[in-house]
Amino acid sequence: MRRELSMYVVKTARRFAANTPLQRLPLTTYLYRKVMHGAYPDPEVTADFRGLRLTMPTHDVTIVPGLLGGFYEEVELDLFERLAAMSRTVVDVGANIGVYTCSAAGRQPADGTVVAYEPAPENVGFLRRNISANAPDRAVIVRETAVGAAEGDLALHLADGIGTHSAAPGNARSDRGAVRVPLVALDHDLTRLGLARPDLLKVDVEGYDGFVLDGARRILAEARPTLFTEYVPGRLRRCGFDPAHFLDIVFAHYPDVYLTDGPRRRLRRVTRADLASAPNEMANANLVAPSRPEHLKVVEDYRAAVCV
Repeated sequence: MRRELSMYVVKTARRFAANTPLQRLPLTTYLYRKVMHGAYPDPEVTADFRGLRLTMPTHDVTIVPGLLGGFYEEVELDLFERLAAMSRTVVDVGANIGVYTCSAAGRQPADGTVVAYEPAPENVGFLRRNISANAPDRAVIVRETAVGAAEGDLALHLADGIGTHSAAPGNARSDRGAVRVPLVALDHDLTRLGLARPDLLKVDVEGYDGFVLDGARRILAEARPTLFTEYVPGRLRRCGFDPAHFLDIVFAHYPDVYLTDGPRRRLRRVTRADLASAPNEMANANLVAPSRPEHLKVVEDYRAAVCV
């Protein structure tokens, strides 16, 4: 009962605070932590989520509450699961503990491959455990690297939880310091792996997303994978990437772009002008850009049938 009540509190707060100043108050984070600690005092927990059995750390208040409450990125995952079932090669940049990676591996064709990029050491440990538990016999390649515009290395600033490690300390919002991690570009790395034509590409790297797309220009132009990506202008700027340049890349390759609002179960088609005027720190802001007619039909059918 205590856990159910805690999740109800978190879900209700998320629905009404999303994309408001309340979401960014330190008091909000403090209350989330108190609620989580009261419900889950152990350092980690294993729970069912959308047909997966996931192990996760309970100290996180960015992703784990949504997983435990069953409401993490509902709209995005609804679409991602449907599209993964139609995709032989799926690339997950910012795989975290493996929610999207494991979802794709369990749904794509039997000869499919998932490539999961995750540089944060704690996250990689949970990612590998969750792949072993959910997709032990599937082709999943784990790359313990960051992804950007060129090869090299990167200072990754560590967050208190698992969901906001970032190239920018202001995005991580923590004093845990930074670690140096290897850095690859998708155009080169996927070619090395023999997977240069992905069908589905998900990018969620806390403001470094623009550099990921910069390093995937050939893939975007030639393979045209359906794209899932986070879009938060303030996070992009703190990583040194111009949001206008980010939108230039996206709309140069994708005529159909949709903005999700998971807490309110909304999905709407947007233009470049719509996104150019978006709030600097909007939360739960993910873009879905289908590239192929069959993928576009899935998105449009979902929007008509499910979203309010």
